[in-house]
Amino acid sequence: MAKLSDPITFLQGIGPKKARLFEKLGIYTLQDLICHFPRAYEDRTRVGKISDLELDTNGAFRATVIHTGKSQHVRKGLDIVRVTVTDGYRRLPLIFFNQNYSADVLKYGQRFVFYGMLRQDRGGQCMINPVYEHEDAPPVQTRRILPIYPLTAGLTNNAMAKAISQAMAVCDPPAEILPSQVRQTYGIMDARQAYRAIHAPYSWEEVEQAKKRLVFEEFFIFSAGLSLLRAKRAAKGVLPYRHTDLRPFLKALPFTLTGAQSRAIEEITRDLQAGRPMNRLVQGDVGSGKTMVAAAAAWLAVQNGKQAAIMAPTEILAEQHFMGLSKLLEPLGVRLCLLTGSMKAKEKRIFREAIAQGHIHIVIGTHALLSEDTEFKNLDMVIADEQHRFGVSQRAALSQKGKDPHILVMSATPIPRTLALIMYGDLDVTILDELPPGRQKVDTFLVDESYRARLNGFIRKHVDAGNQVFVVCPAVELEEGQSMKAVEDWAKTLQKTVFPDYRVALLHGQMKGSEKEAVMR
Repeated sequence: MAKLSDPITFLQGIGPKKARLFEKLGIYTLQDLICHFPRAYEDRTRVGKISDLELDTNGAFRATVIHTGKSQHVRKGLDIVRVTVTDGYRRLPLIFFNQNYSADVLKYGQRFVFYGMLRQDRGGQCMINPVYEHEDAPPVQTRRILPIYPLTAGLTNNAMAKAISQAMAVCDPPAEILPSQVRQTYGIMDARQAYRAIHAPYSWEEVEQAKKRLVFEEFFIFSAGLSLLRAKRAAKGVLPYRHTDLRPFLKALPFTLTGAQSRAIEEITRDLQAGRPMNRLVQGDVGSGKTMVAAAAAWLAVQNGKQAAIMAPTEILAEQHFMGLSKLLEPLGVRLCLLTGSMKAKEKRIFREAIAQGHIHIVIGTHALLSEDTEFKNLDMVIADEQHRFGVSQRAALSQKGKDPHILVMSATPIPRTLALIMYGDLDVTILDELPPGRQKVDTFLVDESYRARLNGFIRKHVDAGNQVFVVCPAVELEEGQSMKAVEDWAKTLQKTVFPDYRVALLHGQMKGSEKEAVMR
């Protein structure tokens, strides 16, 4: 018996050259192969008559060969074999391109099961290059639910299925990791049966049961990992924050906090007094006041003699945070600085020295905060804006610049509480569910290209009323094979063709800081 860790070249018919094709799909070992799951399934179990077939639809039927012509060489690279079959009621011509072996296999009087798409051409109905198997042969390509796998150029579905079948035959699937009591409670199929059913199901019910098992197992492992993270965090001890008087901070605000903001700050304060590292997600719509919650957390860190870092996904957002928080906190004696990748080397060096010496209390920046050159004296509060842009690894990289710092993550992405607990199970969740007074609710609409003229009219109406419009594009430069509108090309189109009478400015992260600042002004 082979081992799951054995390379796929262990299998017959897979040499170094073919193995490189599998490697493009991340398949190196027999375990990788067995865990390469189908992306879809084709139902080839229903075998009917020729009259049951529908045009332009795949279908299966049994028929007897009544005529097989010789292979005809049409031109270089094109040979044709024409075969006629009947099910006793109707005849159907079959045409095979570059499959000369079909002339030898499909012999007169023999009965096969065919599967393919019925087409209509000038001569009538026909089927081109159907797959077929002798009706007495084991079902491989017909009379079964056929898995359809993710592939790469040079690898056919048949080759993938054959390799997986070989792997399943020579080694056991991954071992059972779910406790029997868990499987029994939730009606979960055992591992061996699930791996067999996902690749060679006997029924659609088996497909669903196998999917359920493998998805359940993935979430089970994920949940167990999050539990370990939580337990590890709970076991860590840090000095609790003693100075938690927020009155100076609240007095400096030009507005009154909402109830949701107050509750969020209370939860954060309790976390900071608990004597273990905080790990909290604050989720709220745009305009719900997440930044002020983050400012309160940073203020508490500074009041306890610590440093705070606020990481934003773009330089523009980092600059906005810096300008807003500087006005609020500098009058309270808090020293802030902005650190971004586009700043001049000398400027960055000066700020980094001040950060390392502890002269700066709150650092606001982009990925520049993650660089090895950026060192903190006593970083104790890490605030990440827009969690989905950073991910766990980048959040962890910034956390390593302090000793078990408190972590606060902000996200405007609407996440239902249950999903948030799954996605961010290592984080406690706070939801800002109310907007500040006077803040208008944001309406969001999804439209297709047929609305383009109406959308342009909508933009024109608002600009004529003295308002401004942002058009956000998903890419800066158009890459080969990319269908998205690049921001540079689209800005030119808007200026020259769509809105020649308006001022259209371009703004993206690859521009110089001075250029961006001019556009923002």
